[in-house]
Amino acid sequence: DEDDTKNASIDISDGTEDYDALLDKYEEFCDDYIKVISKAAEGDMSALSDYQEMMKKTQELEKELENVNSNLSPEQMQRFTEIQSKFIEAAQSMN
Repeated sequence: DEDDTKNASIDISDGTEDYDALLDKYEEFCDDYIKVISKAAEGDMSALSDYQEMMKKTQELEKELENVNSNLSPEQMQRFTEIQSKFIEAAQSMN
């Protein structure tokens, strides 16, 4: 199933492409999370079940992102920072 492939753990020990794949996964997660918090802000109660799923994904992604910063290229680090900034701005706009 395609979702299982996207959610599969990414082996980041093999090089730059794997970090790029992890950044893709992180960006997709942030985009999905922004959608969930937007739904919640609009009073959509289905966001509660979506939020629980997002918390599970958060824990999985945190494990994959541990200690990655020191191994990213400057371009990858910039992309990581841009993704984080987009996520933070969206979260702040919900308040």
